[in-house]
Amino acid sequence: MAGVTSLRMYGENSATFLLFQALSQCPKGIEELFLNNLKAFGTGRKTEKKSFENVEVWLFPNFGKGIGFGEPDALILGDSLVFWVEVETTINCKTRSAALKRSLRQMWRFHLFQLAVNKGIKIRDGSKVLMGSTLSDDNSLRDAKVKIRDHGVLRKDLPNRLKKAGENLHDQYVLLTVDKPVGGGEGYEKELCNELSNLEKEVSSNLSHPLDSETRLPVDRCWYLYWKGDIERKYNQQGCHAFKLEDIYVRIK
Repeated sequence: MAGVTSLRMYGENSATFLLFQALSQCPKGIEELFLNNLKAFGTGRKTEKKSFENVEVWLFPNFGKGIGFGEPDALILGDSLVFWVEVETTINCKTRSAALKRSLRQMWRFHLFQLAVNKGIKIRDGSKVLMGSTLSDDNSLRDAKVKIRDHGVLRKDLPNRLKKAGENLHDQYVLLTVDKPVGGGEGYEKELCNELSNLEKEVSSNLSHPLDSETRLPVDRCWYLYWKGDIERKYNQQGCHAFKLEDIYVRIK
């Protein structure tokens, strides 16, 4: 159409925005298409169908860089539950296992921040802070801290909602891929657990003491799902707002 500017987006943040925008514009899209289609690490079993109320999606909330806790791609809040979401374009366990390890490391960081929130706000040098541990790129645990006043998202009611979920073990961790993931010899759902076990061994090797159960990423609360060939098909079947990712999203090779 003459006079209309063509919009193109690159990178995983763009994919994250486009997918969650499409789902949020579809009635009950987040609840029915996303939350009720999660598949479990290890088994691939689907989550039990539930009703969710008061659902909110937060994209790219920042919890501090440097000595902080990082930035999840998305947070989904519903009732007393929280879903921490990591987004990858493609995961191929046969050729790109590094991408899977990077994603699992990120999910573990989310869990470590959740633990810091569970412990509550502290006062350090006159400032309100959240303190705990996070995971470095070399798979070693290090101290982390974020000042409440420096991050607007933490000055809202978000910490209270996260703490409520964490105290009841209702914090969940999700790996979302744009493409259908390719597993190794045992299948993708098994590879997720295998790679997480390998990551735990690397983290443990950097410690002078055994890795405790609280610090570990809780595999029983880890889930995966993908857009192409799964959510996309169900999205189209529900007659939601016309959306084709490839019309806007340009992949970086």
